[in-house]
Amino acid sequence: MPFSTEFIHDGEYVLVRFEGMIRHCEFDQAHAAVKKQLKERGWGRLLVDLRQAKNRIDAANVYSSAQSTKNDAPWVSFAILYPPHGKDVLFAEDFKRRLRLQSFTDQEEAQAWLADQSGHAMG
Repeated sequence: MPFSTEFIHDGEYVLVRFEGMIRHCEFDQAHAAVKKQLKERGWGRLLVDLRQAKNRIDAANVYSSAQSTKNDAPWVSFAILYPPHGKDVLFAEDFKRRLRLQSFTDQEEAQAWLADQSGHAMG
């Protein structure tokens, strides 16, 4: 399976890790699994690790998945981990106003940023 998900209890976030060649249908499967897990836990933090993906994940796919999740769960914050040589994706300021989404190359920085986000469902 080109992706795995797990609950990280000490940071209360869901980690989705992609490895190998990722096809669009697998990206969609991971997106559906993560949305379900976030809702089950009532958590609002997601760490997407793309460092082991062999093919470049289009920023439009990441943004569209994040926007779709935000429509169902507006409290979610997204940290995206890219390999150091692959951090060529900069999200426009307009994206950041509508989404709590940040890209990183360092996992500790991503986890620290997520820790600063509220991370829980409203209401």
